[in-house]
Amino acid sequence: MVFQGAQSALNPTMTVLDQFIETYLVHHPEGRKKDIKTAAKAKTIELLDYVNLDAGRVMSMYPHELSGGMKQRVMIAFSLLLDPKLIILDEPTTALDVITQGYIFKILKRINREFGITMLLLTHDIGVVAEFADYVGVMYGGKLMEFGTTWDVFKLKWHPYSDGLIRSTPSLFSDIASMTPIPGSPPDLRALPPGCIFHPRCPKSTARCRVEEPIDHVIGEHLSKCHLMEVTKP
Repeated sequence: MVFQGAQSALNPTMTVLDQFIETYLVHHPEGRKKDIKTAAKAKTIELLDYVNLDAGRVMSMYPHELSGGMKQRVMIAFSLLLDPKLIILDEPTTALDVITQGYIFKILKRINREFGITMLLLTHDIGVVAEFADYVGVMYGGKLMEFGTTWDVFKLKWHPYSDGLIRSTPSLFSDIASMTPIPGSPPDLRALPPGCIFHPRCPKSTARCRVEEPIDHVIGEHLSKCHLMEVTKP
């Protein structure tokens, strides 16, 4: 997993190499400690080089000596240490400037392409989703409201919440006056509204939405959790 705050995910009292070795040792308890440390160091150098860091210098550094972008690249290398099949990315570029964000995503795309590792990206940035994801799931109040290929979700916007998110996002190609905010506030997860959890903020809600939770309507690879799909289903 690559966490949102790399500075909080790294141990401030240990060098980068020591943290890699510690994790590697925990997951390889069967071999000789000396041999495992040698293998862990070799793997650390390989992975730091892969994310375009100077391994010889970075692996002996402490987290406070690294910039934000360097820390995040260390975390990406860390996530590859045990040869995973899945990497979870929790807002991996939130604290970084736009140029560094683009650089990080180039590395992630390369990892996905060359290693074939599935990546689950958690983000509020619709632009990042459009650029990076093959599939997108739109969550609201802890529930999956819409799911499909990124192209289909952005083009069709079968759920009013998906439509609202896209309409409220600034664009270089349209007037800011055309942006339409979603009214109201997110729900209190301790006291969710009855029926469809989005109905208090939905411009298309009906009396049915206020009392009956919609089912998942699935067509091909596309899913929408909305009563409107019963009358607009293609």
